[in-house]
Amino acid sequence: MVRLRRLIANCAIAASLFASPGVRANETDKFGEWHFDAARSELTEPPPQADVRIYEDAGEGFIRSIHRIVSAGGEESVTTYVARADGTDYPLYDAAKHVIGTIALSPDSPKSQTFVTKRNGILTARGKTTISPEGEEMTMVIRIYSAANSRIIRTVFKRIR
Repeated sequence: MVRLRRLIANCAIAASLFASPGVRANETDKFGEWHFDAARSELTEPPPQADVRIYEDAGEGFIRSIHRIVSAGGEESVTTYVARADGTDYPLYDAAKHVIGTIALSPDSPKSQTFVTKRNGILTARGKTTISPEGEEMTMVIRIYSAANSRIIRTVFKRIR
């Protein structure tokens, strides 16, 4: 009987987390470490040597994101943010903790989110992140904006942990 009560209590806690406005299933599906899959991605420039994305629970419905990229030319960069999927602009930071722009996340479906990034208040990218049904692949379709034009890229990541 004690086990049954404990199980019911744990299920109620889990249900309340997913029902609350701060934590949604599409956010927890993204938690983990993801590695770029160049063979499955469609880019308009040479692919990076490495692109690792880590998404973690930062508490109170916030997601902590760390992106470590080594460009095709060997330049390393790190971008981080802590945000909720509520459509609000949250700061994007570089490795030195300087604000380099904003990101806004919005839930789209149980396995996807849309996002918008800006620099100096100007739109730089709009995209959609989708987690595969089995949870082992993450695909990002992104429209990147510049002064001259816009382009669409598709990046695929495999879950490592």
